[in-house]
Amino acid sequence: AIPDAGYKVAAWSGTDDDSLTTINNHITMDSDKTVAVQFAMISVVEYNLITSVTGGHGSLSPSSGNNEEGTVVDLTAIPDAGYKVAAWSGTDDDSLTTINNHITMDSDKTVAVQFEMISVVVKFPWAMFLPAIIGTK
Repeated sequence: AIPDAGYKVAAWSGTDDDSLTTINNHITMDSDKTVAVQFAMISVVEYNLITSVTGGHGSLSPSSGNNEEGTVVDLTAIPDAGYKVAAWSGTDDDSLTTINNHITMDSDKTVAVQFEMISVVVKFPWAMFLPAIIGTK
């Protein structure tokens, strides 16, 4: 039996094994037979994804929305200039601090990203100017 897209085999009747729900079944032709197959629509399960940015300083894509069960949603954090990803929460790997992460939709999910300012350390060669500063040669 070949179901249309979005359908599956729900039941067989008149076969050697009517308990099967696979597309293939078999019959033993020892008399006239009437075989029937029943199809059922495949249920699509969707889960809600809620995304947010904790504390501001950037955005997160995609925005909130519904996704089919089993979908792996790729997430992209977009920090403002001078900021980087500090932490993720609710993802498949919250240990990442990269701009890319992902979530597998197996239930309703809430994902957040937090940004932090990029620190810049400037080292000044004080030793070179120390004698001039303290007045020694």
